[in-house]
Order: sequence, then C-alpha cells, then structure tokens
Amino acid sequence: MAPRPTILTLAQGRRRAYFRVLLALFVLAAPVLFLYATGYRFERLTGLMKTGGIYVGAELSGTEIYLNGELIHETGTFRRAFFIDDLAPETYTIAVRKDGYHPWEKTLAVFPHRVTEAQAFNMPQEPVLTLIPRTLTNQSAVATSTRPLPNQLYEELLAAFAPTTATSTAARAGAVATSTQVSARAAAATTTKAFRGMELFERGDDIVARWTREAESVPFYFCVNGGQCASEITLNTLSERPSHFDFFPGTADLVLVVLKSGVYVTELDNRSGQNIQPLFLGERADFRVIAGGIYVKTTDADIYKVEI
Repeated sequence: MAPRPTILTLAQGRRRAYFRVLLALFVLAAPVLFLYATGYRFERLTGLMKTGGIYVGAELSGTEIYLNGELIHETGTFRRAFFIDDLAPETYTIAVRKDGYHPWEKTLAVFPHRVTEAQAFNMPQEPVLTLIPRTLTNQSAVATSTRPLPNQLYEELLAAFAPTTATSTAARAGAVATSTQVSARAAAATTTKAFRGMELFERGDDIVARWTREAESVPFYFCVNGGQCASEITLNTLSERPSHFDFFPGTADLVLVVLKSGVYVTELDNRSGQNIQPLFLGERADFRVIAGGIYVKTTDADIYKVEI
C-alpha cells in the first residue's frame, strides 16, 4: 500500500508576509484602478488627465465611422453603434459614411467624465421608388374587355396631397398602407406636428422643434456645453420656408421638409450645424407620411412610395 502524501503548510510567519505583500499591492492599485474607471489617464507630459468619450449610433450596417479623418470602426449587422473612449477634453470631427449614401458629419465637444452622444443618418443617393399606378387592369374571368379601371389607392393618395388649413397630428403606424387607411391617416399639410414628446410648429418662415415632456428626459441634442439645455431648436431648411413638414417615420430626431428643389431630411441635432440630405429631388415635389410610409408626388401627379 502506497504511503499517504504529506501536505506541508506554510509557516505562520511566511503567511503573514504574503498577506502583507498582497495587502500593500491592493492599497497601491486601488487608487489607480479608481482613477482609470472614472476617466483619468496618465500622460507623460501633463501627468493625470481627465478624459471623456463619444457614443455614435448609425442606422445602417456597413457604414464607416471616422474620428478626425481616421477610420476607427465599421458597423456590423447587429452592432450599429460604437463607443470611442479615452478622449482628451477638446473638439472632434465625427463622420459616418457608406457608399451610395449621403455622408453625415458633425464636430462635437468632449468633456471630462462625460459621454457625448450622437446619432448619424445617411439617406440613399438613389432611393428605391415604387410607382403607384393610376389605373388597374380588370383581370376578372367574366370581363369582356381589358379596359383599365381607376386605382382607388392612387385616388385616395392624391386626395391626401390636397391643400388644407386644418391643424392636426397624423397617426403613425408601421403597417403597410391600404386604400382604406389612406383617408383616415393622411398627413395633410399642417402647422403643428407632435410625436413621442416632440412638437414641430411654424414660427414665421422657420420650423421649430420643442420638447414637451419632463426636463429630465430631454433628448441629448438639446443640451450643449456639457449640460446647458435649450428649450427649442430651429431646423435647418437651407434658408427657405418649407411648404410642408413632418416627422421622418419612426423617429422624432429627423424631419422631412419640402423645399423648392425637392424633399429633404434634416436632423434636430444642431450642434455644429444640422445635417440636411436630399431624399427626392424635383421642383415642386411634395410628400406625405401615411401609415408609416413616405409617398412623394411629382409635378406630373405621379405618386411614388419611397422604400427606405
């Protein structure tokens, strides 16, 4: 029978020595770890430096995020945002680009121990358009001719573009528009829009956005200089008075406007200026948001659904 192994224990004096060494390491490391976790970094020339970060969100996968002209990240299918940490307190230029889409760019300030947020958007340079036909062909088996019939959906969409002076707020839903939904949900020209606590209204030639809920939940782009929050934001409409405006479907951060040269998308975030991108170019073009879809009308009364 093999002898049982002997387990030797450390002497009491050695155990105490090890404990004192580990305790000393913890005491020395704890302040360093605390400073690192709270945003401090050590620089050779300046010593300890307070840092901050930028959180950038993007709507599309495959977009490239640039910091001061340097590519730092490409968004994936599931991760469409990126956090840039360890930034010294100063201003940085963030750009989000993707082939076939309009670029987004903004200069943002970073503050110590703060995360600066930004939400990019990129409209397609050539959006996919689906024509709403004016007529439909009668395919009934008992039909004696193929004479085209009026398309009820087109007629109701066309009626939605009729001018009106009524002030209303359009209902928004993610469902696909049907002919019975159009008349009930048509977003005719209005002077006031409201969605998710955000209100849009006209003031002279300007479109103004105002937050109507609690101050604690105000969107980040209302606040500048590390926390000073504005009560209103005036939209960038290229110095024109829009003939129509509405929220971009599904978000209170973007607004659709009709200008002389077409339909544009402008952001509410006015830090370092507001990005504005064309969605549909064409003189005297118009749009309506109906049942979560964007419909544009040309001067020839052709109506398209913009596939985003």
